[in-house]
Amino acid sequence: MMTPFETTSREIALNFLQTVLIIDDEIEESPHETKLAPPPQPEEIKAPIGRGLPASSQKAKINAQDKKPEESKDDSSEIAHTISPKISALFANEGILCSMLKPEKSDQYFEKRTQKALRKADITILDWKMAKEGANNDARVKSIIESIVGNEESHKQKALRFIVIYSGEHKLLDEHIHSTKTWVDDLTSEVGKIEGEHDHQLSYNHLKFCFYAKPNEHNTEISHIHRKEDELVNSVINDFAKTIQGITPNLTLHSITSIRENTHRLLQKFSHEIDGGYLAHRIMLPNPEEAEEQFIDLFAHELKSILDDSKIELSDEAIKNWAQHRLDHLDEAKQLQLYRDTFFSNFSYTNSDSAISTLSPCLTKPEIEGISKVEDKKLLFTTDGKVEELIETKKADLKKKYIDHVIPSLPNNLFKLKIAKCLKVHIDKTNPSYLTNLLPCETTDSNDQFGLLTTTRTFYSSPTPTLNLGSIIKHNEQYYLCISPRCDTARVKAGEGKETAFQLLPLKPSEKDVYDVIVKQPEAEIIKLKIIYTPTKLKSIIFPQTQADNNKPIRANQDEKFIDINKMEYQWIGELKADKAQQVLNQFAAQLSRVGINESEVLRRAYQAR
Repeated sequence: MMTPFETTSREIALNFLQTVLIIDDEIEESPHETKLAPPPQPEEIKAPIGRGLPASSQKAKINAQDKKPEESKDDSSEIAHTISPKISALFANEGILCSMLKPEKSDQYFEKRTQKALRKADITILDWKMAKEGANNDARVKSIIESIVGNEESHKQKALRFIVIYSGEHKLLDEHIHSTKTWVDDLTSEVGKIEGEHDHQLSYNHLKFCFYAKPNEHNTEISHIHRKEDELVNSVINDFAKTIQGITPNLTLHSITSIRENTHRLLQKFSHEIDGGYLAHRIMLPNPEEAEEQFIDLFAHELKSILDDSKIELSDEAIKNWAQHRLDHLDEAKQLQLYRDTFFSNFSYTNSDSAISTLSPCLTKPEIEGISKVEDKKLLFTTDGKVEELIETKKADLKKKYIDHVIPSLPNNLFKLKIAKCLKVHIDKTNPSYLTNLLPCETTDSNDQFGLLTTTRTFYSSPTPTLNLGSIIKHNEQYYLCISPRCDTARVKAGEGKETAFQLLPLKPSEKDVYDVIVKQPEAEIIKLKIIYTPTKLKSIIFPQTQADNNKPIRANQDEKFIDINKMEYQWIGELKADKAQQVLNQFAAQLSRVGINESEVLRRAYQAR
């Protein structure tokens, strides 16, 4: 039975899903057109037919089995591998367009010809054993999967791929999963792990595989993953929803769905009727190529209008359902850590009485007597001196207290001390990361990841980096932030005497969690940096322009490095989002505009002490 949060996630995922592509060399031939109708009852689904039999002998074989079932042989060649075209109608009933492709044994270029279609599908369903001339029976499926995920750029950008193996093979859960993991490891450096209730899933960072069996008498030992075609549709949708379920994934899927639903309205909005106005604008620009960048900004504003009109409401109930769902899915070790962080680490008690009042339902009298206050104002149990043992023995009571008091408070503004009131403790506002520790999350760097997302620009392809407002570069171990206005960096002239000096503010690694920006280095390491706003620390460095790029931005070389006029190399690290970069520039401008006056020293110190 699904939890309320899983139900919500499934609904959002179902609205998002548009396309499923099924590839199987044993697709049954349908003599008539498949109509959209309610899903057929299990007995209405065609009985499996022996693998590899010609169409002319299929009916005869079925009749022979009906007349003399005792003569049927238990042979591996008789394993059911067929799939009915009716499954397309079953997906259509869910609002999903399903296409089916049947590769011929002699077709050596099938994977190459269908690669674009394979990568566009939201979900791909493959048979394991598909014949390919001059190759093993699993060569076809491996080649297809490689054409989907065997792309270095796809791995670098962590593009999510959801692949389902639907086969009649009886070795699906041992040899085939192991085989898949072995050769997929060669396609990506990510470390995979098998997970799921029945170990029928193989999950990498961004590659998701699910294995389901076509029911037949030869694979009864894996009956827990048997799926008839109508059951497969529901299982695939549920698995896709579980793969990406979460608050931010749900918001993301809803947003993408809204854009998809308005695609044709966007096409009408940007029709050929405005071509003349756009080209006239482009011709009049000093650098006509800038028109394309301006169009992107214009189009992005239209997308934002769509999202503003269709934004999803994150209700209080949804947040509480999420917290309960995450709590139920945390392993025991992380649950115990959660209770420790919530009740013993993140809060300072004003006195022993408030601590006793908070936790008395969870403590025995000797344990209550063992509570004392220490210098760091964190709760200490002197009974054996081990908080962990107390949490272990009282975990059921602590879980109930978390569910009864903490979860109902999560939808509120935590800084209004709603949680503090129910726990009778004082929240430590000097450490904002404590809030994340209150939540039943599996990752420990959630704050850093969200901070990175909100302030640093994401590059979904690999364009050549340019040096402009917000660019972060590194020379040796010193980081710099470019604060030159965009109008100065958009058109850099080439030639002696026409060089442009770029203004760079130094950055230094943070100390004591005081930082301004978060960046991700090429080696995937997150680093927190503090901006040095002191005007005297500002660097002015000339990066010469090439004649080929005259009147264009400064571009990095193929190693993503900028070379200054003294042949010094600066490694490109990333780029702040436009509004964040402009905020930094404004703050630096405020430093430059300070006015020094002669005044009473007592008065000056008085207002500076505020």
